[in-house]
Amino acid sequence: MGGGSESSSNYFQSEIVFFGIDNIHAMRESFARFRDYLDTHGAASSDGMSSFLRHGGWTWGGGNLSSMSASVSTLGDSGWLIHVQSVLAGSAWIAARVALESAAVLVHCSDGWDRTSQLVSLANLMLDPYYRTFTGFQALVEKDWLAFGHPFSDRVGMPSISGSSFELSRNASSTGSFSSSPLRQSSGSSQASNSSHAQNNYSPIFLQWVDCVSQLLRIYPFAFEFSSNFLVDFLDCVLSCRFGNFLCNSEKERQICGVDESCGCLWAYLADMRYSEGRSHAHYNLFYDTLKHNGPLLPPAAALAPTLWPQFHLRWACPFESQAGELEAECRNMAIKFSELQKAKEVAEMKAKEYLAAMEILNVDLQNEKQVSSSAMNLAKRASKENAAIQRAVQSLGCRVNFTNSSDSTVDVESSLMETSQRLSLPRRE
Repeated sequence: MGGGSESSSNYFQSEIVFFGIDNIHAMRESFARFRDYLDTHGAASSDGMSSFLRHGGWTWGGGNLSSMSASVSTLGDSGWLIHVQSVLAGSAWIAARVALESAAVLVHCSDGWDRTSQLVSLANLMLDPYYRTFTGFQALVEKDWLAFGHPFSDRVGMPSISGSSFELSRNASSTGSFSSSPLRQSSGSSQASNSSHAQNNYSPIFLQWVDCVSQLLRIYPFAFEFSSNFLVDFLDCVLSCRFGNFLCNSEKERQICGVDESCGCLWAYLADMRYSEGRSHAHYNLFYDTLKHNGPLLPPAAALAPTLWPQFHLRWACPFESQAGELEAECRNMAIKFSELQKAKEVAEMKAKEYLAAMEILNVDLQNEKQVSSSAMNLAKRASKENAAIQRAVQSLGCRVNFTNSSDSTVDVESSLMETSQRLSLPRRE
């Protein structure tokens, strides 16, 4: 009860570690500066205004080429990547303590709704390969975010409950702070914003967590069943308010509203998308290998340097430069063609087996025919020998035997044995 931290004197056998992850207000302001950076230095701004980048001209950033370094420092000043790295490093520390030391780790922040869910869910993702599958990812979000009580209505601007009614409205202060950063506000509005700083509970905590997942997917491309395209579609579905899974601030509020009965399910929608195309769908990671990373992922500190998530953050500001997924799409097309060739190969192999079986049958028939022909030849030889023997026997009696082409034999008896010649017509066999 000491204001959010424990006294180490009360826990002699424990180690208390502070990760230095900022609160929701710092994350909100960082994300606003990050969006300003994208609008200012991208190819097109989200509000329809022209970017400082002038279609490949010689001026860059509204001035000369020296402003390039200024834009890079602007990205660093936003702090977004630093916050992402802090969350990743803290989660990796937890996963390493559990995996290498079998330690019990207690994780908490001021409220327990934000940084706690980020760290625990990312640590689970690193420790257990199950959570890196589609079903496991769904279970992870349901367990460590929805059931744990992350206030999506306050943090993301989802519809919330007011009294006993269900209001499909957003918090005005949250929306205003999301769409316009402090850099674009006048001094008067900045003072008003400072006065309502504590009341504004909007913060891109869940978006930041999905960004961290995309960083792990980049570092370990073989460890995840789902792809970066799945994370983009998943986050778009969450922010669209089309589905009831992430409405309200808690499970109790969702039960009171009857969300399950009246709203569609995000998970079922995404599953139907994958079912339509099978394993060739863009949500599947082509490089997923269950044997390559079947244990914990324990990234070293040097590997936790994050980069911009181009498929999500740059798709509007830099649409051409964000097409990093085209290579994956080409690989996917090649995989589809390879699958088709594999199926054609299987069909050809089946036909070849059928032809081999038919040839074996023909070979058996041919052997039978050869045996029959051999038997007939043997019979013919025997008949020829018998005919020769009969001819010699008849000739030994003084008879002359003439064989005709017909089935009968003509036997002439010489007059020396009989007074008159007689012609006998006998079957050849006889």
